[in-house]
Amino acid sequence: HADDGHLRGFDGAQDPAAVLAYRLEQRIDAAHNLLANADQRPLGAVPDEHLTRLAQQATKYAAGTELPRRAPGEGPMDTQWAARPFALMRTDELTDALSRMQAIDPTQTVDASTRHAQNKAQWTVQAMTVELERRQNLSPTQATIERTARGEDPRSAHQVTIGDAIRNEQQLRSVALPQASTESMRPAAATSVSDDLAPSVLLRNELVPVSYRTELDRLRAHLGRRLMVRGAQLAEEKPVWTNALGPVPGKDAKAAEWHRIAAETEAYRNRYNIGTHETALIPQQYRDDPTAQRLIERATALHKHSELTTVAPRTATQIQQGTDEAAITDRMTTEQAAARRVIDRMRAERAAASDTLPAPQQREARIVDALQAESAPQQGDDMSAAVARVLTRHRAQAAAAAADTAMPQTPKIDGNSARGPQDQNTKQPHVNETKDATHSTNRNSGWGKKAEEAVQRKKAASEKPTTKSAQKEAASAARKAAEAADRSRGRSL
Repeated sequence: HADDGHLRGFDGAQDPAAVLAYRLEQRIDAAHNLLANADQRPLGAVPDEHLTRLAQQATKYAAGTELPRRAPGEGPMDTQWAARPFALMRTDELTDALSRMQAIDPTQTVDASTRHAQNKAQWTVQAMTVELERRQNLSPTQATIERTARGEDPRSAHQVTIGDAIRNEQQLRSVALPQASTESMRPAAATSVSDDLAPSVLLRNELVPVSYRTELDRLRAHLGRRLMVRGAQLAEEKPVWTNALGPVPGKDAKAAEWHRIAAETEAYRNRYNIGTHETALIPQQYRDDPTAQRLIERATALHKHSELTTVAPRTATQIQQGTDEAAITDRMTTEQAAARRVIDRMRAERAAASDTLPAPQQREARIVDALQAESAPQQGDDMSAAVARVLTRHRAQAAAAAADTAMPQTPKIDGNSARGPQDQNTKQPHVNETKDATHSTNRNSGWGKKAEEAVQRKKAASEKPTTKSAQKEAASAARKAAEAADRSRGRSL
């Protein structure tokens, strides 16, 4: 049946959209009034938790007592009365407002700009009239409750119990401010792992034991961290099929989305053994799969964002730094195995050696050094703060290493640098420091002098053939030049 209090009939409406808009405006205004006038209700300032405890105590104390009964022929209680338009407005204020609205001259000319305001005024008059008529036909119990809730009667003038007032306040709050179940609406790490990879339906099922849901939540969080690590690695490795994702965005949020999509796509490809020879993100024969379609949609949206944004994509250095930071975060938030700890310790000892490590091992050594410099977090410590400190330390180390690599090497100036170009081009034999030290020590001894004389004789013997060969070459060149001159004179004759 049609409910005149809510004006649900659309049969006689000239503009149903305008009627619907009016109803929405009324509900919005009523909600704002309820929020603004919470201090005017007797229990409006009581928190929800305290009000719930009061209701439980009132129910406990009222057990066994005779509750007031409705009179014979009295209608049922209307628990949703507060949701009606103007239900919480005092009767005297409602009467005055209706009088002011009815005082408007209905015969005045109406143009297109004021037609909506006039229609709204007519609907307001009708709603106020319906509300006043409804109040005249209320049962005594219903009228008492409503007058008390509106503040028209003092609490000492009626027989409504405190329990009834608490229940009415709870009903009013449930109508004005509906609250969803936090357990059923909990996202449960759905922002980091998609339901295609790890379904979260069991996390929202109240029939699943709490311990099981807690373990599932922990596993989803671990999977989310592994996705970020693998996605960062794919950004650095750059397989051919990742071209469909576009470059890694410069913004952190979009870069994390790039990593998630890349890692989930690789997991999908591994599930169906799609080889690296397939350069497409998802091959054509798998695109009817709903999971593949969602991956393609996410990748397409991300690629469009990369094409339209003005933020520069990440450079190779930034991508490498992001990979290291993802590995650091994963190691700090995950319990490491004993073998991993031993490997990290050995790498740290190897990095402290005098000889230089290869570039990949230097990179791993910086990660281990940044992790070991941070003390093990205790129970109750803020893990996010510890991770931030380690990341800051690693960034400083990476920046220092990059500066050392980019700095040009300054040549050492010694006695040999002052020699001429011919002397510099002469290949100098490598002298072992130990042999040189032994030579300088034994130089003053008899054996040292003999050895030095032998070396000098050997040098002189090696220089003499060189001088003789040079003289022979010069004489041969002069003889050839004289013969050529004689032949040229004979031709001239």
